[in-house]
Amino acid sequence: MPRTTLRRDRPEKIIKVKVYPDFYERTRTPIKSGRIKGATSAMGLKRYFMFLLEINEYLPPEHRMTDYQLARAIIAEFHHYPKARDLLKPPNKGTSYHYSINDWRMRYNKGKLVRENNTWAPRRGPVSFRYDSKGRAIHYNTNHNSVLSPEQIRKRKLKYGDPNPGKRFEYEILEGGLDLRKKHLYNGQADYDSFTWDI
Repeated sequence: MPRTTLRRDRPEKIIKVKVYPDFYERTRTPIKSGRIKGATSAMGLKRYFMFLLEINEYLPPEHRMTDYQLARAIIAEFHHYPKARDLLKPPNKGTSYHYSINDWRMRYNKGKLVRENNTWAPRRGPVSFRYDSKGRAIHYNTNHNSVLSPEQIRKRKLKYGDPNPGKRFEYEILEGGLDLRKKHLYNGQADYDSFTWDI
């Protein structure tokens, strides 16, 4: 049975989840030599984004990662790659508050995050949502942190297409790999937004 972890320095409590077919193979596709690789996963940066966004949808609500926690995981995995932090920076002052985690999420949902055979690989995992610190799906727009209703969630899945195969397979995650630390708040910022200057 496949097992994965995001970090290897925490107690190993196992979380069992049900994943879509080929999840392990899709997130472990070998990358070309010379490309940047994650410190523990050996994945490329975009494929690691895909892995995080997809695995987050399989997790029970109490373990779902906020955008802030996703940003922490990415920076920790690619700590040897300075540009990883830059990818998560918000826009310049004066622009709308739109964080890069959401940009990657939109690419993932639209099937334009990773390429296979020189073409965009269609998304074969569930639609990715933005979550608050209680594991509730919230508005994609970071100016609106309202919790999505079941109907709004259904419409998002219809909009992006949910390739739910019906049959799922058991997959193990080490709870120690999930960085559940909360952020320090600044000027009333929500504790789940992916600001980078306190990561």
